[in-house]
Amino acid sequence: MGFLASQRVNTIDWPSKSPDLNIMEDIWAQLCRLVYADGQFNSKAALIARIKLEGRKFDSKLIKKLYSSFYKRLRKVVEADGGLIER
Repeated sequence: MGFLASQRVNTIDWPSKSPDLNIMEDIWAQLCRLVYADGQFNSKAALIARIKLEGRKFDSKLIKKLYSSFYKRLRKVVEADGGLIER
């Protein structure tokens, strides 16, 4: 922070692990929805099998969409002074 201040770089305060800027949160949420679409599991083996199945089918379009929306989300976080944003 001292270096940034010495270079006259303006910064804003926001959590370093902002969920609005972490696409993994969205990916995990989507995978969870797919895995549990039919309800809970009766065994650990069944759960693991379903995770593997859904992971292989996972839609890479979602990941590309999330990456392409990063700068839009970053701009919203900056406008919110680091606060949470609605997506």
